[in-house]
Amino acid sequence: MLAQIDTPEFLQQMHQRSQRLARGIVARLGARAIRVRVKAGTDLLARDESCYAFVENGVLRFVHRGRTVRFFSDGDLFVSDAHTGLEDAQVEASFACDVLLIPRIELIAALQSSPDLLHPWLELVAIESHLLLVLAALYATGDVQPRVEFRRVEEGEDILREGQECPEIYELIEGSALVQVGGLEVGLIRSGEFIGEISFLTESRCVATVTAAEPCFVQSIPKAEFARLVQARPQAAIGLARVLAKRVIDSNARLSDGER
Repeated sequence: MLAQIDTPEFLQQMHQRSQRLARGIVARLGARAIRVRVKAGTDLLARDESCYAFVENGVLRFVHRGRTVRFFSDGDLFVSDAHTGLEDAQVEASFACDVLLIPRIELIAALQSSPDLLHPWLELVAIESHLLLVLAALYATGDVQPRVEFRRVEEGEDILREGQECPEIYELIEGSALVQVGGLEVGLIRSGEFIGEISFLTESRCVATVTAAEPCFVQSIPKAEFARLVQARPQAAIGLARVLAKRVIDSNARLSDGER
């Protein structure tokens, strides 16, 4: 996930290209990188030492004056020090993350000793600059910022339980989850899909139990804020409709197989 706003496909593709470049560059740096475990709530922009941070595992939020600008997740590389030039800016870990820290001086030395690294590095910098410019333009035209929270769900842990109140909508950021109704498995939710959307649309209790099939990362959005988000960004409603339509098709296919 790149941002909390609807991002065009070309921007997602640019982000994926940026991550591929970053992984290649970090793999070449080898022993120059220092692996650290970042605790939840840590601000990576509070560091005095000038470093680049590569996210191995986890999600971090780039926040400016209380507003989330973008997310950094597995494969992202960003500057990690207090000299960004922005006041009231933080890169916060929502939960414990694994990060590789590369001192700026070490990166410069690597670029000097390995000229073939320079081209992918310059391409990465150009892509990241473009990403920020486009995101700034999108945020300027889309002003609704839902309040979201992230959490890790262990394998076997329930995200929702059938019959309970469902005050939030969830988005599965990473992992997969089983859907059960009356104790019977009826579906599988994958990364990028919503959880609890039927309860939101029907204003009812949870219609199914959703259980993590493997360790998962989810983000939750209160129902009231999700409603504001849909009103302000119709594309979010279209995405929700597509997910529901796919689930109806999958359910019909399972029923047809069961009748044979």
